[in-house]
Amino acid sequence: MSTNKTSDQLNRRKFLKVAGAASAAAGGLGIGIWSVESGRDPMTYTGEESYQGAAQYFNRKRFEVNVPPYEKIGPTRRVDARTEVIFSRIGRLRQEWDDEKGIDGLSDDLKAYYGNNPHYLESDLEYHREIIPKWIEEREKYQDNYVLSQAWNNAMGSVWPPGIPDSEPPEIADFPW
Repeated sequence: MSTNKTSDQLNRRKFLKVAGAASAAAGGLGIGIWSVESGRDPMTYTGEESYQGAAQYFNRKRFEVNVPPYEKIGPTRRVDARTEVIFSRIGRLRQEWDDEKGIDGLSDDLKAYYGNNPHYLESDLEYHREIIPKWIEEREKYQDNYVLSQAWNNAMGSVWPPGIPDSEPPEIADFPW
């Protein structure tokens, strides 16, 4: 009867099996140790269920009121994202503004908004005429130094939800689904 010498030797396959099992056991042990240590720390107790004294519960009774602590100063209205949110308003102003036509060259909603808020027209035109050209000039001058600000700008420009037309008022276009 012959004996197989390879069965007693440690070959590559057996080594990988043993190493994998050992690393899995070490990882499980590490998670268990950190879980126990985390559970001992009173800062990890949250909510009313904690009786350790470091909970996030406090008696709210003295903060209850019968009358709201504010005064209503006007009717409730829905914010129009096309005009009252500066990111979309500035972009539309830059597309629609013509120095010869002035405010009459703008769409009806922008005309109405700037008619009610002329101080915003002044500051938005300053942004359009002075700040943006200077920003473009400096961006060409410094090139890659504006990568982070451009990434932020691109992220802010991508927050308009898909499928919602920016030409419709909020009563029609908000949450159409």
